[in-house]
Amino acid sequence: MRQSLNYVVERAAGMLAEQFAPEVEIGLTLDPATPAVPIDAARTRQMLINLVRNAAESMAETGGQVRIRTRPSEKDGGAALVVEDDGPGIPSDLHWRVFEPFFTTKKGGTGLGLAVCRQIAAERGGDMRLESSEGEGARFIIEFPREAPPQLDEAGLA
Repeated sequence: MRQSLNYVVERAAGMLAEQFAPEVEIGLTLDPATPAVPIDAARTRQMLINLVRNAAESMAETGGQVRIRTRPSEKDGGAALVVEDDGPGIPSDLHWRVFEPFFTTKKGGTGLGLAVCRQIAAERGGDMRLESSEGEGARFIIEFPREAPPQLDEAGLA
């Protein structure tokens, strides 16, 4: 079933703003042209919570802003969710590892947050990527397709 990504993000952002204020400011830009896509609202909120929590933890000492945006996807007419922060960024030599389960650079982290986020996107036929330069924050882009992927059976076959 198609849902409004804007609606899901708007509802989650209010809760996140309360949870992380005043250290982290949540900025929200919802493009009204963002189409409804076949997402799971609860799983999409979980993804957003993981991303904002990671951003907040990266800015724990300095504070900063997390910007959450929606827009039409550049890929297939679906929807894109962009979460970016003012944190220290992620060194380019770690970009390929951040989505690996159990990889973390944090003392208390499990290394599952970004792996779970990528899995949530993949469940809906979407994709997640990182754009970051050390010292310049991080940007995660999640793109959801306009159409749901074919359902898989228990053996993983379409």
